[in-house]
Amino acid sequence: MNLKKYFSTAFMAIAVVMMFTAAAAQEDKGGGMGDMSKVDPEKAGRLMTIFSEKIEHRFAPVFESVEFGPAKRGEPVEVTAVVKHETDKPIDKITQVAVYYSLDGGKTRFRGPVLLKPQMKANTWKGSIPAIDERGKVLVVPYAKDSYGNVGVSTACDVTSWPPFEDPCMVPGAVDAEPVDDPPALIDDEYDIWDVQLGMDKDHIYIATDTEGNYSKGSVNPLKINTVMTMVLDTPTLYKFDNIMTLMSPEGREEAKKNADKAAMIMFAPLIKSFAPDLKSCAILRMDKAGKGDMKEMFDDSNVTCKAVGTTIYMKINKAAFDTETKDTISIMAALNGYINDPKIPIPALMEFLAFTNLTGKEYSFKVR
Repeated sequence: MNLKKYFSTAFMAIAVVMMFTAAAAQEDKGGGMGDMSKVDPEKAGRLMTIFSEKIEHRFAPVFESVEFGPAKRGEPVEVTAVVKHETDKPIDKITQVAVYYSLDGGKTRFRGPVLLKPQMKANTWKGSIPAIDERGKVLVVPYAKDSYGNVGVSTACDVTSWPPFEDPCMVPGAVDAEPVDDPPALIDDEYDIWDVQLGMDKDHIYIATDTEGNYSKGSVNPLKINTVMTMVLDTPTLYKFDNIMTLMSPEGREEAKKNADKAAMIMFAPLIKSFAPDLKSCAILRMDKAGKGDMKEMFDDSNVTCKAVGTTIYMKINKAAFDTETKDTISIMAALNGYINDPKIPIPALMEFLAFTNLTGKEYSFKVR
């Protein structure tokens, strides 16, 4: 069996909804990436159900504007944010809006959160940053969360460390729906994600997922290869797709081909080489356009670095792996945690699914005079 082909096939099956490229793969009639005959129907059905729900709730909060009142030394600064979902028919409600702020350009931990309150005017939230006694520039991170757990957030400064443990320029991302702490009977501690932190610099995207228990690589005998996956997608392209059937139609497959370079899945499985020596333990798995629009398999380890430290898994992704639009506004499902325990059907049993984060690099700031 060509393990690389079937391993990639399995992962593309997992991503069939979230990665538009999987739909385009159905046109491959030669037993390649479109060959789904080895996928466990029960697992695939569960994944389709879960991903159908995820795509239904794919609209994360977006900040239309963040404005600041007069900023005078020793006085509170009023903050007015307009935040909404980019759809005419939102099914989720924005439940929390807050700001974090830094007085030293992000050199130390941001202060906050300062919670904003909803106003009578639609989509408008207001609050006040406490009085600041020093003159100078104040960086602000706006954060919003909806009833499904999706998050909209913007970075304020560049991440400067690797791994970015307690890097002040990392911002909070989406975890899963409440309760975040799932009971062990439902999700083992090593898969249960408590916290997500995201960041960017000029050339990279940083993702840190923190689990309740220490991260384990799993085992080869018995076979249980722990696997962490992250979906990174171009936000406007994600919004185009309404449901699974959109992807399965001929038109959907053609659209998937056009947008193959706007989505990718990052995979981290340190023991995978013991299972399939030609695979990489940390790689971007994606389908891309080649030649005259044909799709080809990509298993790229040159644009991503992964590292596990204690309870935290870090990923550093090169923006060059995406097109120019994707570099500016991205949607991230920070982790899908699970394990592979069947060498004939290398599709992970997924334990934890997170909500979406809409991450932008737009700077918000004001000056205290």
